[in-house]
Amino acid sequence: QHFAHMVELVRRGKADGIIVASMMCISRDIPDAFKKIGQLKVVGGVMVSVDDGDDLDMDIKEVGVYGC
Repeated sequence: QHFAHMVELVRRGKADGIIVASMMCISRDIPDAFKKIGQLKVVGGVMVSVDDGDDLDMDIKEVGVYGC
């Protein structure tokens, strides 16, 4: 629920992206992490993981797959 709210803030232009300590904190597994990054990219945001030290930019082509 919190993640969906953050994505909505990005969609409305209230934020540019989301910073997390670790993707493991907000994702159950790798497919879930991929889905969340995709949802954020669809609305024009970026995901930054402090543990990874970089933005998580995945080349996502099919928007409909992510339930947005």
